[in-house]
Amino acid sequence: TELATERVKFKHDLFSDWAIAAYLSEDPEQLMSLAGSGPPAFWLERGVELAFRHLAEQDDKELWANAVKKLQTSEADERWIGLALLALVRSESAARCCQTNSNQSPFFRGQADLRRRSTRAIREEQRHAMI
Repeated sequence: TELATERVKFKHDLFSDWAIAAYLSEDPEQLMSLAGSGPPAFWLERGVELAFRHLAEQDDKELWANAVKKLQTSEADERWIGLALLALVRSESAARCCQTNSNQSPFFRGQADLRRRSTRAIREEQRHAMI
């Protein structure tokens, strides 16, 4: 059997990932509309993570936290929130982003579950980086 090229979607398409990230980080409300449609599609995950990373790295310290709060209140699939946490860990400014958006942000205060999930995400990411 032959593989029809119009049915192929690469898992990592750099240009698509960046285009998705740029679009979603300019208008975080688009994240909310996508998140309401179920778990993120595999081809969308990297772009969403990059969008969250962009939000976390901005001078406005509340952009990332506000986007994640909206995801939580909309009862979006937890994989969307997982991508937001992963964005903090994978950032080139990971130490600053994690401190700014976890310890000092009111978003994480009283959120023991999110602290545990972010710690797991960091450990998992470090384990993969060592392989």
